[in-house]
Amino acid sequence: MLTPQPDTLLDRLRRLEDRIDQVARGTVGRDMVSVAGISIRSQGGLTVKDSNGQSTLFVGGLTQPASEPHTETRATHAAATGAGALRLAIWDRAGNVIFSDDTPSGAGIGRPYIGGTLSPYRPTDWPATQLPDWDPLQRLMFNRQHPRIHAIVHAIADDSDTTGEIRLRDSASNTVLGIVPVTPGDVEHTIGPIVMPGNFGAICELLLEAHRTAGAGNVRASITYFTGTQS
Repeated sequence: MLTPQPDTLLDRLRRLEDRIDQVARGTVGRDMVSVAGISIRSQGGLTVKDSNGQSTLFVGGLTQPASEPHTETRATHAAATGAGALRLAIWDRAGNVIFSDDTPSGAGIGRPYIGGTLSPYRPTDWPATQLPDWDPLQRLMFNRQHPRIHAIVHAIADDSDTTGEIRLRDSASNTVLGIVPVTPGDVEHTIGPIVMPGNFGAICELLLEAHRTAGAGNVRASITYFTGTQS
């Protein structure tokens, strides 16, 4: 006796494609095509539900709820009709929106929130070195979710006779991701986007290092912006 195998997502999509073909031929005249937990509304909205009937994905064809859309319940979105917004929403098992577009503005993402970078404003508060050898000034720890990184580093030499260099180095692989010169005057340096060594989900450590190449003053630097980016 053959044991029935559970449906795969491919099986569901194939059956949904068959139903869509029926709609295109006029053999199914309904506002919504639904099969195996996947539904397509007549205005183009796509809904995917789990085995408990809970919505896990919305794409298009939804009206903006009256309140802040990214905190609305799945039921509110499921009952919405029209073509206004939320255009894209993904829920976790607890019913929280973990990814969505920003429907009101029409551009960018609504969730998740992306944090900024905190750094001292006064150059005299930045870590400094007078060493001729590379000296670690700051450590940056993060979870590797993107294949590349992009950083902005502000750097300065204390006096007109002092110069140096700064760099970002991955401590695990000893890979240098970028080297830039340091001269008197606060200068903004961009490093990347550049490939970040390591595997997806790895806890990575980047070191901001500096050294003095001439003069008797300090070479100072601070990371002022950092993010992961796509390829």
